[in-house]
Amino acid sequence: QSVGNQNNFELVHSLNPVNTPGQEIKTQVEIGKNPTFTTYYYKIVAKLPGGVNETSNIFALELTPHVSLAPTNLVSIPTKDFNKNNFVVLKWDPRSPGEEGYNIYVSNTASGNFNKIGTVGKGQTTVLHQVNNPGTYFYKVRSFNAAGESGDSNTVNAAVN
Repeated sequence: QSVGNQNNFELVHSLNPVNTPGQEIKTQVEIGKNPTFTTYYYKIVAKLPGGVNETSNIFALELTPHVSLAPTNLVSIPTKDFNKNNFVVLKWDPRSPGEEGYNIYVSNTASGNFNKIGTVGKGQTTVLHQVNNPGTYFYKVRSFNAAGESGDSNTVNAAVN
């Protein structure tokens, strides 16, 4: 039997797969920018003439966190302060609204073993790395969130003398 008016349908979701009275939440499908990572259960209720309701099967939707995307456009700028100390300024562009921060890595060769030298919080996309010895340094940055760490940004180098 069909119902000719969309107002005769109701979308119901719950955090419980069993239809226990009082635990169903009747709402629009709006889980927002920062949903709780859990399983949501949905069904459609058709309100038929004569006060009869027909209920669909329950559909489960599991929301899981995804690793944020790697930062892009990493650049390095070697510089000195007023006391002639060497620094490298690192700047990058974020790509994910879901990152919680960034890990910064350095190596003395482009294909070498990169070591984590620091972590900065969400929204910080510029750092200053003090370098004590002359040489060429290679950098990359990874974003992270609750699901883990992203892939690498582009690798850049900075020659410090």
